[in-house]
Amino acid sequence: MKVKPATTDVINKAIKKGEFIKYNGNILSIPANAGNPDVFSSGQEQFGEFELFYCDECWLHSNPLSYSQLCDRVQNCVFGGDESICSFRNCDPSKEFQCLSGQCVPKEAHCDLYNDCLDKSDELRCTECKHTRCCDGSCIPKHWPAEIDCDSCSKHTHNAYVITTNITVELCPFVCNRTSCIDPSQIGDGVVDCTGPEGPLDEQLGKLETVESCHNGNGEEGWSPRCVYIKDRYSGILGCKDMSHLWDCDNFVCPAGYVKCPKSYCIPLHLVQDGQRDCPFGEDEEYTQDYNCWGNFACANSLMCLHPDLVCDGSPQCPWGDDELNCHTSCASGFRCMAGTVRATNYDKRIPLASLKFVDGRSRLLDLSGLNISKAVTGPGITHLDNLLIVKFSDCKLTKADDIFSGRVSTLQSIYHFDLSYNLLKKISKNSSFRYMSNLRILDLSHNERLTTLEEKAFLVYSGKSLLERLNLQFTAIATLHSSVLQGLNNLKMLNLSYTSITSLNEDSFPKNFRLQVLDLRETDIIVYGTNTFNGLRVDNHLYSESFGLCCPEIRGENISQDVCHSPQDTISSCNHLVREQVQRVLLWFVGIVAILGNITVILCRLLWQSGVIKKSYGVFVTNLGISDLIMGLYLLIIASADLYYTTKYVLSTNVWRQSLTCQVAGFLSTLSSQTSAFFTMLVTIDRYLVMKFPFGQYHFSKRGVLVATCTAWVVGFTLAVTPLLPVIRTWKVYTSNGMCLGLPLNSEQTKGWRYSVSVYIVLNSIIFVLMATGQFLIYRAMSGNRAATTAVQNSKRRVQDITVAKQLSLIVLSDFLCWFPIGLMGMLAITGHELSKNVYSWAAILVLPVNSALNPLLYTVPILQDKWRQFIAAQSKQLCQEDTNNKGDASQTTAK
Repeated sequence: MKVKPATTDVINKAIKKGEFIKYNGNILSIPANAGNPDVFSSGQEQFGEFELFYCDECWLHSNPLSYSQLCDRVQNCVFGGDESICSFRNCDPSKEFQCLSGQCVPKEAHCDLYNDCLDKSDELRCTECKHTRCCDGSCIPKHWPAEIDCDSCSKHTHNAYVITTNITVELCPFVCNRTSCIDPSQIGDGVVDCTGPEGPLDEQLGKLETVESCHNGNGEEGWSPRCVYIKDRYSGILGCKDMSHLWDCDNFVCPAGYVKCPKSYCIPLHLVQDGQRDCPFGEDEEYTQDYNCWGNFACANSLMCLHPDLVCDGSPQCPWGDDELNCHTSCASGFRCMAGTVRATNYDKRIPLASLKFVDGRSRLLDLSGLNISKAVTGPGITHLDNLLIVKFSDCKLTKADDIFSGRVSTLQSIYHFDLSYNLLKKISKNSSFRYMSNLRILDLSHNERLTTLEEKAFLVYSGKSLLERLNLQFTAIATLHSSVLQGLNNLKMLNLSYTSITSLNEDSFPKNFRLQVLDLRETDIIVYGTNTFNGLRVDNHLYSESFGLCCPEIRGENISQDVCHSPQDTISSCNHLVREQVQRVLLWFVGIVAILGNITVILCRLLWQSGVIKKSYGVFVTNLGISDLIMGLYLLIIASADLYYTTKYVLSTNVWRQSLTCQVAGFLSTLSSQTSAFFTMLVTIDRYLVMKFPFGQYHFSKRGVLVATCTAWVVGFTLAVTPLLPVIRTWKVYTSNGMCLGLPLNSEQTKGWRYSVSVYIVLNSIIFVLMATGQFLIYRAMSGNRAATTAVQNSKRRVQDITVAKQLSLIVLSDFLCWFPIGLMGMLAITGHELSKNVYSWAAILVLPVNSALNPLLYTVPILQDKWRQFIAAQSKQLCQEDTNNKGDASQTTAK
């Protein structure tokens, strides 16, 4: 058997009819073969990029589908995901017959001897024949003579061949349009009379050579194609009933699109390897040569081939109908319409889209994101869009959800996935278009930053049975959530409320006995909640929250298990305690008490025992440093007291505590203490450097300079500490981000408050510490130089005191530096995106940051006590020596006498 390859002109003509491509020499339907990566890639090269549908059975490595293959009553996905997302309309009983599968076919297709239903149910239980019924109850087509084709009646008289007939049997070569008899004069007359499911059969057959005459079984002459074996849609053979038109065909040359059986007649190309023996000896099914379509149309998932002339002829010949898939698709300039998808490509976005008339009614995916379509979605050009599954209207300047496809219920009922993100919606009313979307499963309203209101039953369809599974409301301005909004959404599985303005949840936020698989509350600042918040809610898989309190047993309740609830562990607190660890709570009290008592002692010591020192620059700076450290002690005792007060009930009061005036004051005291301590430590370093570098007082702090420096340190520290409390800045949550009311930026969450804390705690303090380190180095060099140049004159008592003081204060500065350096290092790590351990943060807040306030008094006091002790010992020694001398003198006088 030999096949003539199709000519280039014929191939190109067929390709232009629809979404076809020449691949490996054959014509392929791109939508039907999109699962083949090579075909898909070639199709994109020719037509541009287009989307595919992916089945959910990823673990089965199933191939993707084109959107044209969805809702076609053929299950392409293993578990039927391509059909389960569809909403098939009800058939019109007056015009249509409904198949058992739900498919609608023309009413005249019922019991017409041809399987129009994919499940063949239109030919089941036929009690009447539309044309001729044989005596055994079988029906035959209109153009089949009963005398020949009613074999079961052969034993009856001639008049009994036909039991019933609804019409007069006439000379009919074949029937078109289900009931129209085609006269031989109509064949090949240039007028297409066959406009039904068989395609333009009258004109296709008109191109064939005919026999001069043949005798049908009834003795009348009729039309027959010479040496060409053709079946009608009823599987009957067109031509002479005695098959005489297929005789003497040994030397007959087959026309284009036909294959010659060995030494016999010709059969259409699509009958080769179709599972039925059509050649006299079945050679068409025994073809063993390397099989391909020889430049013709290759049917998808089949060995069947078609001549290009049969592509897009109105009659599907391929087993899956891909020769008629997406023929003559309509589109418009600036858009790409391919494989059931429509997407804007190079359309001028400055021009509002006026109409959707250009969209092909067979389209499944419509993506007009980025265009102004406010007029197009309400105009008359939407009446044909009844097959849309996925609609993407993202960033389309839409302001009302009520107007989208308004009045077009059949369009709304088919939509499965609706994307309205990045629009200008302000409210979803109870009259929204969503209430007509009975097939809606996925709704994306994210990034509608003006959306503040969700009215009662805004998403509940009028039929009462909602199929909505995913509702995305992230990045909206919704501030409250009431159960009436979610009432009736019994199939809802995923609710995304992340990045919204919701601040409170209560027992009325969710309907009773409501069930979700995923609830996302990340980056939502929920500060008000109680023990009944989730009483009526069950979450099966994941509950995401930024607030650790929502995952505490007291709040999540019994319906949400611990392993389902995901929230970041609080850096410091637990469900029951403001300070999680027992050892940290003890240290909090200990360091706070030591800091207060120690610094009070230092201040009194300076005022009472070293009143002369207080008049010197370093004495003023050290005394003020003690005051700032004392403030840190007050802060620690406030936090320790709050921890004691909220024991066992902290989770219910966490947001009350963070928003309280006490927490604000505590945060203020912490920042004031830490920053002024850094300033005064730097001033001490500068003062000691000047003393060591210029021992004769050329450059020293004057009394006025000391006063100005001290006041400046307190004013700047106060300003930095009070700024986060200002009404405009308070929303930055510098002091309310954690239970310790600290502004330390030791996490990588880059909020406005985080940036402020970085500027103060990291940038400013890093500059101070660089200056301190430089100063200490210069002091060391000055001391070394002085030792090398020491003379008897220079080695005065005052000089020795200066060096001693410099060493003592250097120890204080060094201890401050060693405490602040880890804080700065951790801050730098946070800036670069490294997430620090929660334990690191808590220990930094409770021990590393404040411990220096407790150590400084010891560093001040011990040298003073040592000095006083040495003075006391020296005085005692002097007194003993004096007494010994006096005693010796008295003894000498007595001896002399």
